[in-house]
Amino acid sequence: MNTKAINSAAGVINAALTQGRTAAGIALALDSAGLLITPETAAELEQLRARFAVSDHPADEDPIAYALTGTAESLRPVAEGETYWRVGEPDKRVKVVKVWQYDTADEPAVSFDISGKDWRGDPCTSHSALPLSRFRELYRLDSTVPQPKSGGAS
Repeated sequence: MNTKAINSAAGVINAALTQGRTAAGIALALDSAGLLITPETAAELEQLRARFAVSDHPADEDPIAYALTGTAESLRPVAEGETYWRVGEPDKRVKVVKVWQYDTADEPAVSFDISGKDWRGDPCTSHSALPLSRFRELYRLDSTVPQPKSGGAS
């Protein structure tokens, strides 16, 4: 039994009854609320929700930092000039210099600058390139950096 679905249907039916709707009006209200779908459509809807899900986050935190999941982000194009952070190392940043496609390659490549420090501790920049799929595995757009949870004991 799906308690959430039953409570949703009960709420729609109750609202339709208080409006004096007929049985057909109640059925129309249920359909408009998306509660009369086939199991196949429900399964497809769940797949789409999972694919394009927005991560849960506390209401008092910045929603932009949690807006894209990996799947949703993978649909977004990588653009020149954007800054990304390395998965597992949010303090490591790279800046995309160029995204290009060779006729002989199966997928685009991403060229990027890696900012860091040399052996003396001085700032330095190195350069690298990866196939787009590998870049997406290793890096996330800078606006999606996980933020520390705020709030303290009171």
